[in-house]
Amino acid sequence: MEGENKAIKGIYVLINALDRNPNQENRTQGDTSLILHPIFLIKSCESPLKIRAEGEDMTERKLITVLTDVCESVKSTNNGFVWLTHVGHWRAPQVIAVFNTEQEKQRALTNGWDIDFINQVNIALASIKSAPVGIYFDSEEECKKVSGGNWDRHLSNVKNLH
Repeated sequence: MEGENKAIKGIYVLINALDRNPNQENRTQGDTSLILHPIFLIKSCESPLKIRAEGEDMTERKLITVLTDVCESVKSTNNGFVWLTHVGHWRAPQVIAVFNTEQEKQRALTNGWDIDFINQVNIALASIKSAPVGIYFDSEEECKKVSGGNWDRHLSNVKNLH
């Protein structure tokens, strides 16, 4: 509480330094008056982190929305692709497409499915001013074999960059 009071006192000192009355004697011609009110300064000093956090949360939700759209679109190909996820920051995520089996994954990649998938991901991410740092392909089968089905552990070792 004491630190907060010091911050508020500092704001009032700043207000007094910036608050210029147009009728002051030392005023120069053409100088514009900058009058800042205590409420505005207190709110602007308290809000930037909250605003930034809310903006990050909103953009993360947008990332999830556009990737969900891509996921639903490519699932219709019925080639073993089952879901996708991402790791990392929304501005530069790593996107992971997951197939049921390694065989289905290899067949899809061999048939060029990945080219269309990568294009759709790039277009979706560009719509929210994002770009993937990597697009990976994995399978439920591989996760079970390597990580015992623990996707958190498995995704911490993202590989197979395309």
